[in-house]
This record gives sequence, structure tokens and C-alpha cells, in this order.
Amino acid sequence: MFERRLKFFLISLLTALALLLVRAVHLQVFTHARWVKDADDFKRKAQLIETTRGRILDCQGREMAVDQACMDACVDYRAISRNEKWMTDLAIARAKDANPDAWKASDKKRRATLIENEVASVNHDIDHMFDLLAKESGQSRAQIDETCHEIVLRVALHGRWLQYRRFLAASHNRQADAKAPWYRRWILQGGNDGPKLDDYDETEGEEVSVHTILNNISSQAYLALAREQSHCPGLVLQPGTHRVYPYHNAACHALGNLSPVMKEDLESDQFADDPLREYELNDTIGRSGLEALCEPALRGRRGKSYRQSGQEDEIADAPV
Repeated sequence: MFERRLKFFLISLLTALALLLVRAVHLQVFTHARWVKDADDFKRKAQLIETTRGRILDCQGREMAVDQACMDACVDYRAISRNEKWMTDLAIARAKDANPDAWKASDKKRRATLIENEVASVNHDIDHMFDLLAKESGQSRAQIDETCHEIVLRVALHGRWLQYRRFLAASHNRQADAKAPWYRRWILQGGNDGPKLDDYDETEGEEVSVHTILNNISSQAYLALAREQSHCPGLVLQPGTHRVYPYHNAACHALGNLSPVMKEDLESDQFADDPLREYELNDTIGRSGLEALCEPALRGRRGKSYRQSGQEDEIADAPV
């Protein structure tokens, strides 16, 4: 009886080991190239390059609407949302730079106190930065806070939108493989019960990038912000564009106007399958007149750059 139980146990153990070996061979031999490609893609960070909106000309070739270069005051989303990890990392870097010897000599409790103090300092500097942005733009602090709140809402909505799209794609792929034998599905897919929406909640590029708080700032505002930039966590002054109508209100009813993209625009976007042409929540769209009628041609096509560890930027597509 004992020998029979022992044989049954050994057979079960060997069967489980054989299944694990089959799974390992499949991952390391038959699908090795795919996993290597997925790992390389994961290490490559993609960043979109915004395009310039097309010009509108009259019959004599004069510009009636055109994008012109300007400087924008942007802020890192992690500063806007007061990301705890980002602020802690910044506080640690500040504490180390302020007194490297004291940091090395400090015990765990002392370091925690230093970090706590620096986090409070980072919070104070962020408040100072938003106060400065309000002052230089002639707005109130409440208006700047409202702009930040809108950015947080747009990023959250866009993240859920992308999350749902990834979920739908995974569900479609799962259904395509549903006819395979159970053992093949277990080997290929790891034996899970199918994709779940929460499994596709990932950090989006917009959550670690900068967002425009002030567009087309003046030269005086640029100089004032540049002087204080070292004391403003997350502040970035970068080139941008703004829409200009050289003849002001002339033919304004025909030219139309622009406004920010809304949820309805995302749902009805005819270029939703093209990541370089689809709308993002920080885009503008033509609402009336020629701006709306010629929207597909005027909006153009973004570029995209990739950065991989140990390599220089590679431009995959240039904006047009």
C-alpha cells in the first residue's frame, strides 16, 4: 500500500515537473524572439512630437490663420498632482546635495526626518511656483489651480480611455485563441482566467511629462520665470505654438475658431486607429468655419521619438 502511494506521488510530481519543463521550453525556445522584442519595446520610451497646425490662406496667398512660435510655461504632471514618490525622490536628492557628509553619517531615523523636512520644502516651492505663474500671467491663484485641476482630470480620463482600449484588444485576442485546446491555452497564456480591466492600469506618458500652464508668455514673464526656475520644481520653459489671425476679426465667421478636445471628439475620432493622428485631450479642434471644415487636413500628423537606455534618440516619424 505504501509503495503504491509512493509511486502515485512520484508520478504526480514527475507530471507536474514535465508540464513546467514544457512551459519553460516554450518560453525560452519557441517564443524567445517575441519576449525579447517585448522587452526591447518596454525599454523604449516613446514621446510624441506635436505638429504645427496648417495655415489658412486667401485667394491671393495671404495668411488668414497661422501657427506662430512662442514660449510656454509648462509644469511636470508629478508636480501638478503632488506625486508622493516623485516629491520624496526630489527631497532625498536635495538632502544629499545640501550636506553629503551629514547624509552619509545619519541613521535611518535621522534620514527620515531630513526627508520629511525636504518634502515640506518641496511643497512650499511648488506653491511658490504656482503663485509666480499667477503673478506673471495676471491671473489669480484660483485660476491657476483650476487649470491644474482640469489637467489632472484630462490625464485621468485619457488614462482610463487607453486602459479600456488595451483591455478590449486583449479580450479580442483572447477570444481568437478560445478554440485552442485547454493545455495549449495553459502553455501559451499561463493558465489565467482572461484579461481584467484593472490589469491594464499602467503609468501613461502624460503622467510623467510636462503640461502647459501658460501659453505664449511674454518676454518679461519668461525672464522672471527663468530666474526662479531653480526654485520651482517641475517648471519647464519650452517652445510652443499659438494660433494667430493676422487680420483679427476679418472674416472671423468664415475662418471659425478652435477649442479644446472633448470626450465626444475622442469617441467620434475618425483617426482613432492612427496613434500619430488621433486626438489627445490636450489638443485643440476646429469648431466652426474653415477650421472645422478643413480639420482633417489642418491638424496634420505628429512625429514620434524613442529613447532607449544607452542609445541616442531615434526619430521614427517626423511631424507633418
